[in-house]
Amino acid sequence: MNAFNENLSEKEPYHFYRVTEFVTTFKADPDKHEPFNTITDFKGEDLLKCRNEAIEFYKERIKGFENGNVKFFLPTAGREAFELGKNAGYSLTLSFVEWYDVSEYYEHILLGEEESEILESIEIETSVLSEKGYKI
Repeated sequence: MNAFNENLSEKEPYHFYRVTEFVTTFKADPDKHEPFNTITDFKGEDLLKCRNEAIEFYKERIKGFENGNVKFFLPTAGREAFELGKNAGYSLTLSFVEWYDVSEYYEHILLGEEESEILESIEIETSVLSEKGYKI
């Protein structure tokens, strides 16, 4: 069972998926705006459904950032094309979250970091899903 309960014991974490978006102009836009961060969680009884929804959402959002369809006071640009004062930079990650309570949870990043950084996260996700009877 994967019903959300913030008071779960340490032995029974609640698992879900999270997409985190961070956008900044590094205060180099004319009005010196602060960075913006937003989190979208994908929770429910069916972890594979949550996983698929999170992946689709991530793909849609990253495509918007990469194509320049997202603006944050300045047009967004990836690392290769970024120019301070002309573009906003962004970071987008998809994580598998292991939640114990509001002060103890772990985000295992699956997308949005270098491959060497996510290998352990993929192993953790695969192990949990296998234990719960999912086949991915």
